Amino acid sequence: MFESLNLYGLAIAACQQALQILGNSSDWTQRILGLRLHQAESRLSFHTQLESTDELINDLRHEVWRIRTEYFQKLSAQHPSRLLPVVQLGWCLIGTKNWYEAIKLLEQHRPTQLTNTPENLGLLLGLAEAQQAVRRFDDALSTFVLLLESLEANELSSQELDQSLEDQIPGLKGQSFYQRSLNRIKTLAEAMNVDGICEKCRQLAQKSTVSTDK
Repeated sequence: MFESLNLYGLAIAACQQALQILGNSSDWTQRILGLRLHQAESRLSFHTQLESTDELINDLRHEVWRIRTEYFQKLSAQHPSRLLPVVQLGWCLIGTKNWYEAIKLLEQHRPTQLTNTPENLGLLLGLAEAQQAVRRFDDALSTFVLLLESLEANELSSQELDQSLEDQIPGLKGQSFYQRSLNRIKTLAEAMNVDGICEKCRQLAQKSTVSTDK
């Protein structure tokens, strides 16, 4: 009830009391982290709309990413057999520019063949972007190629894929996963003079009415 009214402080206090009385520390700790994350995101949204100072906005963004990372660290530890929390944690590490930690984590779960599950597609894009950020361009291109092939084999429409990953991947809110993928693949392929990959990106973009000119 408190959360629905944006009374996050009261909601957190209620969860802390429940933790003391009922136990089940993992569940309540995760619930408290979720409330703290929503509270931080709400503050960031409020001050962004208010056009507060750049220093305050940057501090709030840092706080959101810090809590996101902690939230998904605990979630992935609680559910080690699930891939999605790992991917979400990897994107948190990317969001905080912890490139090498992101690469180490995502490489452990990198698919070795074509895949059409949204979480695997999200993993491939995150891994390729992190590899590119640390100038491992050959590795990034290899990962991007697998991502491109997986997008070609994907059964979801670009809009369905965008909606699924926008809701689940930290940092992708308000973005098109599909367009971001094709743009990143095309940009690196152009820089490395791999014309065949560029042409595949153009064909897939035309098929899905997505522009890769940005």
